[in-house]
Amino acid sequence: MSAPDTLPFACQCGTVTGVIEQASAREGDRVVCHCVDCRDLVRYLGQE
Repeated sequence: MSAPDTLPFACQCGTVTGVIEQASAREGDRVVCHCVDCRDLVRYLGQE
């Protein structure tokens, strides 16, 4: 279980993972991976 102000994240393929500490809604809640697999997936889904 994570603390209330931490935000664990991972990209779709799992290449990028981590935890953002002292996270808040003001900073946002998205992390974008730019590896080839993830770019191809979002392009395929039409969500570039």
